[in-house]
Amino acid sequence: MASLENSFTNPAFRAISRSGRWLRDSLQVLPKSSSRLPSHLGKLFDNQFNCRRQVCLELVSLSNSEINGSIPKEIGRLSSVSYIFFSCNHLRGSIPGEVWNLSKLTGLDNFSGSIPSKIGRLSSLSLLLLEANNLTGPTPISIGSLYNLSQLLLVDNSLNGAIPREVGMMKSLNMLDLSINQITGPIPTSLGNLSKLVWLYLYGNLTKLSTLYLLENKLFGSIPQEIGMLVSLTELIFFYNNFSVSISASLGNLTSLSTLYLDQNMFSGSIPASIGNRTKLVGFSLLYNHLSGPIPSFSNLTHLESFQISDNHLGGPLPENYASVDNSYILGLSTTI
Repeated sequence: MASLENSFTNPAFRAISRSGRWLRDSLQVLPKSSSRLPSHLGKLFDNQFNCRRQVCLELVSLSNSEINGSIPKEIGRLSSVSYIFFSCNHLRGSIPGEVWNLSKLTGLDNFSGSIPSKIGRLSSLSLLLLEANNLTGPTPISIGSLYNLSQLLLVDNSLNGAIPREVGMMKSLNMLDLSINQITGPIPTSLGNLSKLVWLYLYGNLTKLSTLYLLENKLFGSIPQEIGMLVSLTELIFFYNNFSVSISASLGNLTSLSTLYLDQNMFSGSIPASIGNRTKLVGFSLLYNHLSGPIPSFSNLTHLESFQISDNHLGGPLPENYASVDNSYILGLSTTI
């Protein structure tokens, strides 16, 4: 694969042909070290190699190269390019329109401004990595045309508007990260069509979300700390999954929480003491996990009606307000204590 790459392990530019030989016929100048790399991207394209001769170039990777300037329109001449990576530089401006004509492009990262609707033309795209840029505006509905996309990372931008339901058409998607933006509106039900989806990150957007039901799935791993940012959440129901590790202490930040059901998972460690500060909590259940340690004080939970912690490995005294809880809702404490 012909490539123009600034590697972390080998700072020299490398142009590698399919036979492994230097493409001196295609790349006119090959800097011997990153210290000779032009700081301005336009000069690199003007002086270091001639785009009109790079029809065989398939990879442009200049990440972390201290390059500034804007992406020149001549990049659109790289008709065979598959990957363009410019992340961790000092580039400005939007990506030139000529890029949307690169029909073989499968990987793209780093640009600012809004995401243009023309992005839907890149039907071969498999990686779209645009995290921590200055993206604004809504996510275009044309993004649903990227049927081969496996990873869509838009984290840490300023995108707004709703998640388009067309995202549910991206059947190859296994990672979707829209966290830390300004996204509003409902989560589209079409996301349920993404049968290959493994990682879904939406934290930092859904500040008005009041109910989160993820029961009876096969979710695993830990509950992310960022869930504590859902300050309007009143009901959190995650039972019948495979969540493990410890229960996130950030649940104690959910000041509006009234229902917390984490039954039948594989949580270990102790019950976070911060949950005892959630004065609006009415229903609380941790049945059938692997929790251990003492039961924290729930003396502030004066509205608590349902308190279910059996089939764990907890010890110590019952919560101080145990007598004030309606016993008809207490299940199996004897198997826990």
